[in-house]
Amino acid sequence: MRDGIYSFDIRSAEWVTNGIVLVENNAIRGFNSNHVYLVERTVISEMTRWHVSEIRYVSHTQGFSMRGIPATLDGEEGLDWFRLEGESDADVNVKIEIQGRRLCDLPWPRADKSADRSDA
Repeated sequence: MRDGIYSFDIRSAEWVTNGIVLVENNAIRGFNSNHVYLVERTVISEMTRWHVSEIRYVSHTQGFSMRGIPATLDGEEGLDWFRLEGESDADVNVKIEIQGRRLCDLPWPRADKSADRSDA
């Protein structure tokens, strides 16, 4: 998965939401109208596993709660997309799916790692 800005959808049987995520150095940080999402990535036996958590940043309820997160998801990814699915850590009966598509490059340049090396 390339660094960049992605759109995403999170689905369960009870709700659907979407938002924007920043992918940089294999970390995913996203947000929508009332939550911030933090995603940690690990690779186990060539299988990517993701742990999703959320932080609510509004002080009032907007009509639904996001039952099901935190969740541990298995996933697959391409150059410009990712798809994660699995179940809630609290309730195995709550299935979660997250899909993302790359929208554009990051608005800042990547650090040139060769500039950090000394030629002395």
